[in-house]
Amino acid sequence: MVSIHQGKRKQHPRCINTPLTANATKATWTAINESEQLRRSSHNVAVVGSSMYIFGGELKPREPRDNDLFVIETTSGRTETVRKVDNAAEASKPSPRVGSGVARLDKKLYFFSGRGGTAMAPIDEQGALWVFDNVTMGAGVTSR
Repeated sequence: MVSIHQGKRKQHPRCINTPLTANATKATWTAINESEQLRRSSHNVAVVGSSMYIFGGELKPREPRDNDLFVIETTSGRTETVRKVDNAAEASKPSPRVGSGVARLDKKLYFFSGRGGTAMAPIDEQGALWVFDNVTMGAGVTSR
């Protein structure tokens, strides 16, 4: 470890005297999609394989936008295509929410909690954990 003290290089006493190199690759940002239906903040984004899923969020402050799940296929070369996942029955979908948590495990997405309504109160679902199965395209509650 090398540190700089008052403009002078100092070698940490326990470090091996080996030069360090860094790869100075320049990164760039590229907009891959500009869709009205994706305009939102405080939403979830998760990737399963080559599919990117977007759920929840708000467009106007304190107004959860929807409970639709959108997917963008990233390997098709057609990232401009946003598809709404319609296979889940409305009753089996989580309510519209802002700021929930999402995790991916294998081919499933797990959603938990969040805030909703104009009061932005925590969603009262008695600790429900929602799951979306990428294979069957089905949604539901895994526990309460």
